Amino acid sequence: FQKPILYYWATAATFAVTGPGEASARLWAAVSGIALVFVTAGIARRWYDDDTALLAGAIVATSFGYVALGRMALPDLPLALFVTATIGCALVAVGDRVPRPRQWLIAAAVAAALGFLTKGPLALVLPAVVIGPIVAIERRQSRVGLADLAAAAGVFVVVAAPWYLAMWWRHGTPYLDSFFV
Repeated sequence: FQKPILYYWATAATFAVTGPGEASARLWAAVSGIALVFVTAGIARRWYDDDTALLAGAIVATSFGYVALGRMALPDLPLALFVTATIGCALVAVGDRVPRPRQWLIAAAVAAALGFLTKGPLALVLPAVVIGPIVAIERRQSRVGLADLAAAAGVFVVVAAPWYLAMWWRHGTPYLDSFFV
């Protein structure tokens, strides 16, 4: 009842293919760590330049906590990846003058839903703390409309809700109380 399922499903799938072992257990944390380096560098490249992107990726890749988490079979580094991707995509949709902000919001919604399936509501709270003030400041300049937000919310629900609904169906309200309250 305490943890969502995505990280554990991914690890179980790896075990089914490679068999149980330390490397199999740690694979998704390590893969998430590598992906987070590229996401961070991509965000830095988008808003700054290639040198900044290289430096940002190198800082993430060599941070002590990051390296330590990449060697553990924990869902924390995948959560960091999904939260960073959510924030990056949402900020592009809200702050950049992109022709189709809905696509960026939908990418943010998918990342948020995967984070929600990895670690629960924290995957929504952390991006909201970062994005909320920026949206409040930039909303007059943003081309994001209610239809875009509704589409993103719909995608989030389609990706994130099935597992939670299945758990509620199987275990009832005590599951929801235990997990969300």
